[in-house]
Amino acid sequence: MIVALIHPDGRLTPLAGEFKTDPTSIAALGHAVHAAGHELALRTGTSDVRSITLHGAQSCLTLLPVPQGVLLLEHDPHVPHAALQLMAQSYLSQPAARPPVQPTAASLSLADALHATAP
Repeated sequence: MIVALIHPDGRLTPLAGEFKTDPTSIAALGHAVHAAGHELALRTGTSDVRSITLHGAQSCLTLLPVPQGVLLLEHDPHVPHAALQLMAQSYLSQPAARPPVQPTAASLSLADALHATAP
């Protein structure tokens, strides 16, 4: 299971699991999906977005707004929203290991990640 906190400034703090790709692109794409969901809700006149869930073939990814930013949770399908909230509280209450800040070796910038699917 992957769990990560996407901070408002674009940083990503892994809380559980291991990412198979660049955390910068994960944070950028997570922010983009979250922002698009909120914009869609505004334009259609629906209520505020509590969470956004992407249903995959074997698992789901949920973006859950929290006071610290947006929490990315990988989970089994059919997990109720209340259970996701409890999972979020549990992960956010645990102190995360803070790796030392180092310059990134990735050649992908935040701008590149945001335009990854542009033609």
